[in-house]
Amino acid sequence: MNIIAALLLTLQTMFVVTEPVPELSIAEQFKMKTLAPGDQIQNLVFLGIVNGKNLFANDELRSWYEARDYCSSVDMEIAVINTEAEVNLLMNSYHGYEFSLHHWIAPVGLRNIPWRNMIEGTDICNAFYAGDQDDEFRIGLCEWGWRTLCQLEDSKIQDLRST
Repeated sequence: MNIIAALLLTLQTMFVVTEPVPELSIAEQFKMKTLAPGDQIQNLVFLGIVNGKNLFANDELRSWYEARDYCSSVDMEIAVINTEAEVNLLMNSYHGYEFSLHHWIAPVGLRNIPWRNMIEGTDICNAFYAGDQDDEFRIGLCEWGWRTLCQLEDSKIQDLRST
């Protein structure tokens, strides 16, 4: 081998260009491992599984519309909280993980949990509030900056694991 060929081979091995590895979606990460409450993936804290829903909290402040779009951007949907078991999971998560204060949710909820109309005559959206003294559903201006609750259906994860 001549000196130029040896030099080219050395340069090729020194400057190998690799393709960037794409970031896996939440569902794809679930396919590979099981999360425990408190684990984090892509700035989301896993709160637990209840009624076939994997619930995640994100602490970045967003409007309700931005929260909905954020959940969609990570292959989830904004959380639907409509059973006592789901509320209990959230209430129990308040003290154990990175979950507190207002979190946007989908526009459904338990009728027997108090709703607080914070501003009359405005475009209002739904949130779940977890606090030291009370846990309740609230409504507020959709533009307010609150945290986000996302959900990933267990069936979506099971479908991925079976492939």
